[in-house]
Amino acid sequence: MTAVARFVVHVVVVAVDGAILMKVTLISGRSVWFRSSL
Repeated sequence: MTAVARFVVHVVVVAVDGAILMKVTLISGRSVWFRSSL
């Protein structure tokens, strides 16, 4: 996890309509969205 954490600039977590959206923005400028239901 530490190797991965070095590439992560910031993480945004949003809870919407009973689901959790997590946006991870990497240093390269790419954004990855993760969605998980509660």
